[in-house]
Amino acid sequence: MIETTIAFNKKDIKDFSDVMERFQKVTGKAPKQAVKWGAIKVLSSLGASTKIAKETRKVYLPKTKKEKEFIDKKGRHLFYVQMFTRSGKEKRMPVWAMNKEQVKHFPIAKIHNRKMAKLSWGWAKADLFKGKSLTFKGIRIVRRAVDTKKIETKKRFGVTITNNLDYIEKAFKTKGKMAVGEAMARAVRGMTKQVEKMLFKAAHK
Repeated sequence: MIETTIAFNKKDIKDFSDVMERFQKVTGKAPKQAVKWGAIKVLSSLGASTKIAKETRKVYLPKTKKEKEFIDKKGRHLFYVQMFTRSGKEKRMPVWAMNKEQVKHFPIAKIHNRKMAKLSWGWAKADLFKGKSLTFKGIRIVRRAVDTKKIETKKRFGVTITNNLDYIEKAFKTKGKMAVGEAMARAVRGMTKQVEKMLFKAAHK
């Protein structure tokens, strides 16, 4: 069993369970190994469905005529830089610059750790299965970005994956083949192909 904080299509979830069960029968592996295999496939698929943020934040001109006419003692104009609170609410920070292009080079306009949303799924993999740990050059692993939990009893093994990034839904791709709504289905197709290859090899030994 694998649980995530994303509501996938019910049919895709059923197909996913079916292909994990098929994997167990073909390989003779324990349920724990099937869940591990499935979790890695789903997390990889979610990573592919998550965007990397742009290098700079959006910069806005003032809305009112009065603000547009503001000029400080250094001859700079007023601009606003788009930012988000931890709860995902938008806020606009005022900055002074000679022009809009100059604002984009300010540290406040740079998006640091812009790959965090995409990499968070890899961190979940590393946290759940140490043997699948990945290295991330230049980016510190933020453990609280995702929470993972293993549920293990004599009859049952499962994992839960919770992404704690407030903006994770905004980071998802929503159109095309890589849309997040297709993530589970893509994982199922990849897993099915892998099982078919196993069966083909077994039949042609």
